[in-house]
Amino acid sequence: MSRNVALLASLCDVSPEVAWGLATGNAARVHRLEAGFLDVGKPADLVVMGKITGSVGTDALDGFTAGDIPGISFVIVNGEIVVRDRSEQTPPPETLAVIEKET
Repeated sequence: MSRNVALLASLCDVSPEVAWGLATGNAARVHRLEAGFLDVGKPADLVVMGKITGSVGTDALDGFTAGDIPGISFVIVNGEIVVRDRSEQTPPPETLAVIEKET
Protein backbone atom coordinates (compact mmCIF):
# COMPACT_ATOMS: atom_id res chain seq x y z
CA MET A 1 0.00 0.00 0.00
CA SER A 2 2.77 2.45 0.89
CA ARG A 3 4.38 1.94 -2.52
CA ASN A 4 1.11 2.94 -4.18
CA VAL A 5 0.86 6.03 -1.97
CA ALA A 6 4.46 6.97 -2.89
CA LEU A 7 3.64 6.46 -6.58
CA LEU A 8 0.55 8.68 -6.40
CA ALA A 9 2.32 11.36 -4.35
CA SER A 10 5.45 11.48 -6.50
CA LEU A 11 4.09 11.10 -10.02
CA CYS A 12 0.41 12.05 -10.03
CA ASP A 13 0.33 15.44 -8.29
CA VAL A 14 -1.65 14.00 -5.35
CA SER A 15 -0.64 15.08 -1.84
CA PRO A 16 0.49 12.23 0.46
CA GLU A 17 -2.40 12.99 2.82
CA VAL A 18 -4.97 12.61 0.03
CA ALA A 19 -3.20 9.49 -1.27
CA TRP A 20 -3.49 7.86 2.18
CA GLY A 21 -7.16 8.83 2.30
CA LEU A 22 -7.65 7.12 -1.05
CA ALA A 23 -5.78 4.05 0.17
CA THR A 24 -7.60 3.67 3.50
CA GLY A 25 -10.89 5.52 3.88
CA ASN A 26 -12.09 5.11 0.32
CA ALA A 27 -11.13 1.42 0.27
CA ALA A 28 -13.04 0.90 3.54
CA ARG A 29 -16.05 2.76 2.18
CA VAL A 30 -16.14 0.66 -1.02
CA HIS A 31 -15.93 -2.59 0.96
CA ARG A 32 -18.37 -1.33 3.64
CA LEU A 33 -15.86 -1.80 6.45
CA GLU A 34 -16.01 -0.06 9.82
CA ALA A 35 -12.22 0.34 9.74
CA GLY A 36 -10.31 2.85 7.62
CA PHE A 37 -11.33 6.02 9.44
CA LEU A 38 -9.99 7.60 12.62
CA ASP A 39 -13.03 8.41 14.71
CA VAL A 40 -14.19 7.85 18.27
CA GLY A 41 -15.67 4.38 18.69
CA LYS A 42 -14.42 3.05 15.34
CA PRO A 43 -11.88 0.23 15.09
CA ALA A 44 -8.47 1.41 13.98
CA ASP A 45 -5.07 -0.09 13.38
CA LEU A 46 -2.25 2.43 13.43
CA VAL A 47 1.05 2.55 11.60
CA VAL A 48 3.73 4.88 12.99
CA MET A 49 6.13 5.80 10.23
CA GLY A 50 8.92 8.24 9.48
CA LYS A 51 11.24 9.18 6.70
CA ILE A 52 13.83 6.58 5.83
CA THR A 53 17.53 6.97 6.38
CA GLY A 54 18.98 8.71 3.32
CA SER A 55 15.68 10.18 2.11
CA VAL A 56 15.76 13.57 0.42
CA GLY A 57 12.49 14.38 2.21
CA THR A 58 12.34 16.32 5.45
CA ASP A 59 9.71 13.98 6.93
CA ALA A 60 7.64 10.93 5.88
CA LEU A 61 5.12 12.99 3.89
CA ASP A 62 7.86 14.86 2.05
CA GLY A 63 9.55 11.51 1.42
CA PHE A 64 6.37 10.20 -0.23
CA THR A 65 6.42 13.21 -2.54
CA ALA A 66 10.00 12.26 -3.47
CA GLY A 67 8.88 8.67 -4.16
CA ASP A 68 10.23 7.08 -0.98
CA ILE A 69 8.30 4.51 1.00
CA PRO A 70 8.39 5.26 4.73
CA GLY A 71 10.27 3.47 7.47
CA ILE A 72 7.76 1.74 9.73
CA SER A 73 8.55 2.12 13.45
CA PHE A 74 5.41 0.68 15.10
CA VAL A 75 2.28 -1.13 14.00
CA ILE A 76 -0.63 -1.29 16.44
CA VAL A 77 -3.47 -3.74 15.71
CA ASN A 78 -6.48 -4.05 18.02
CA GLY A 79 -4.62 -2.03 20.65
CA GLU A 80 -1.60 -4.36 20.66
CA ILE A 81 1.84 -3.46 19.31
CA VAL A 82 2.64 -6.08 16.67
CA VAL A 83 5.73 -4.36 15.25
CA ARG A 84 8.11 -2.61 17.63
CA ASP A 85 11.20 -0.56 16.73
CA ARG A 86 11.10 -1.21 12.99
CA SER A 87 9.46 -3.31 10.34
CA GLU A 88 11.55 -5.94 8.61
CA GLN A 89 9.59 -5.20 5.43
CA THR A 90 10.62 -1.54 4.98
CA PRO A 91 13.87 0.41 5.03
CA PRO A 92 14.76 1.62 8.54
CA PRO A 93 13.25 4.91 9.66
CA GLU A 94 15.73 7.69 10.38
CA THR A 95 14.29 8.05 13.89
CA LEU A 96 12.47 5.37 15.87
CA ALA A 97 9.19 6.28 17.54
CA VAL A 98 8.93 6.03 21.31
CA ILE A 99 5.76 5.25 23.22
CA GLU A 100 5.78 6.63 26.74
CA LYS A 101 3.46 5.34 29.43
CA GLU A 102 1.35 7.83 31.32
CA THR A 103 2.10 8.01 35.03
